Amino acid sequence: MLCMKCWRGVRWIGLMVLAFPAYAAETVIVTATRTAEMVDETLAPVTVITRKEIEALQASSVADVLHTVPGVILTNNGGLGQATSLFLRGTNSGHVIVLVDGVRVGSATLGTTPFELIPLAQVEKIEIVRGPRSSLYGANAIGGVIQIFTRSGAATKKMSVKSSLGTDGFRELTAGFVSNSKAGISVRFSHLGSDGFDACTGAAGGCYVDEPDRDGHEKTALAIRFDRQLSAAAELGLHFMYSDADTDYDGSFSNQTETQMRVIGGRLVLDPSTNWRSTVAVGQSLDGAEDFKDRVFSSRYETLRNSLSWQNDVALGSAGLLTAGVDYQNDTVDSDTVFTVTSRDNTGVFIQYQKDVEQYGVQWALRHDNNEQFGDYSTGSVTLGVDTAKDQRATVFYGTAFKAPTFNDLYYPNWGSPVLEPEESNTIDLGYRVLLPDRRWTVNVFQTNIDELIAYDPIAAGPANIDEAQIRGVEVGLTMSRDAWRWSSALTLLDTEQRSGANRGRALPRRPSEALFLNLSRDLGRYGAGIQATFNGKTYDDLANTSLLDRYVVVDLVGHWKMSDNWWLNGKIKNVFDEDYETAAYYRQPRIGCFVSVSYKKSE
Repeated sequence: MLCMKCWRGVRWIGLMVLAFPAYAAETVIVTATRTAEMVDETLAPVTVITRKEIEALQASSVADVLHTVPGVILTNNGGLGQATSLFLRGTNSGHVIVLVDGVRVGSATLGTTPFELIPLAQVEKIEIVRGPRSSLYGANAIGGVIQIFTRSGAATKKMSVKSSLGTDGFRELTAGFVSNSKAGISVRFSHLGSDGFDACTGAAGGCYVDEPDRDGHEKTALAIRFDRQLSAAAELGLHFMYSDADTDYDGSFSNQTETQMRVIGGRLVLDPSTNWRSTVAVGQSLDGAEDFKDRVFSSRYETLRNSLSWQNDVALGSAGLLTAGVDYQNDTVDSDTVFTVTSRDNTGVFIQYQKDVEQYGVQWALRHDNNEQFGDYSTGSVTLGVDTAKDQRATVFYGTAFKAPTFNDLYYPNWGSPVLEPEESNTIDLGYRVLLPDRRWTVNVFQTNIDELIAYDPIAAGPANIDEAQIRGVEVGLTMSRDAWRWSSALTLLDTEQRSGANRGRALPRRPSEALFLNLSRDLGRYGAGIQATFNGKTYDDLANTSLLDRYVVVDLVGHWKMSDNWWLNGKIKNVFDEDYETAAYYRQPRIGCFVSVSYKKSE
């Protein structure tokens, strides 16, 4: 059973459900099953964030958007552009797959995704699927999958420009051009910068050096998309995204880094018959970094990931939908640090079946991966759904997943261990949701057990399969739209436990037992205003639970004015009450700040 703290939270949030019912629009998603379906019909716990919602939040980064989602915990090493880690459903930051337009991104050495490099100005939609999806996507999907879609073309020509200024020397310029639907071309550029502040509190911990200076950040990004309907039975899509950043920080071995993220992909969709769709997708993602100490070069890392996928969806009429395919991936490392192995291949074969009839739904998937380093691995999942009443559905899910050791885990000099085994997990999830035209609320209760958890072994002085962990949790999502008012909230309750090793019985670090996000806004014709509040409970910064991170509440105010049909003025006050808090020990977070932007949009 879940901890009593979690159940008390469920009873409390139940009162909120009655007071503030929720809302969900009819939105198409693809990430949960790798096939198109309506968000209200999927059996998976899913959150979709649209471009309209991103602009209403007046967010500055992808992390600002993701922290509004149930099950998502984020930590940051000192403000805009600094290292950001995401813990989905209490799993490790390397336990989530991140896709950009279907292409897997992230570092093959670290095993994580640099969210700080993804340009929010180029994002059209984000789909967050909570719970294991290794049965469809392979390694690392223990906590879930996040897919980010870049902005595409439109039915009419469109041009947009936006300029922003704010506290700590914040500045941003974005520009975009979208051709008509026949040409199918979208080009968007953005530049964002901040003088920053002194992120690290000093040599006592964290950065282990005292450098009382501003830790600034500059990022330039470009995204290009080409989407064309070649014929009634053929569709072609090409996309390119590039992001380049220069970030200062405090550190004893390096204090400045130049990073790059590049994503290239192509997709050809064919419909050979009315009941068969075949999709071929190719992609390449690059994650690179050059580190410097006082502007003197110190190290370089670059990982390149090439991928190829062939997927076939066959409609079986009243018998359901069958999906089968194969994924190929090759990861390579190029660095001035000598790795004994610098490349590995992975081939995965998967099959999925879906059927929804009357008040029942079922989805199951199986996958087999063959990896050049750790051999064969099989995963599976099954979900059952029952409509208990009109617009209400209960679901039960069970799934297995695994995480492959990274190149650092395996081969980093004087650190890695080439005999490491993949981490393994199993998850059970019980869900219930109510979907009405103007409101929506969802509740999910889950438990995840992780075996062979890779952690630091002081005896081996490196990573080893030494730990087991159990994560129990409750997620509640609420939204409502009524007249000019809109309410949304996301609650996460976690009970994490290390179940072996020297820290047996202690909690996993940086996972607060309670996290709550609230958003209330109102439109008044050409004007609008809103308030956002984030609460995180206490947690620890280390496995031994000796370094406490205190609870905090951060409140933001937003407002907008539509000056004309084409011109907008937006404003935001962040951290109104000047809360002094940390999400990672010894790293400050931004204090009170004011931001204003002017934007121009024109359609033909």
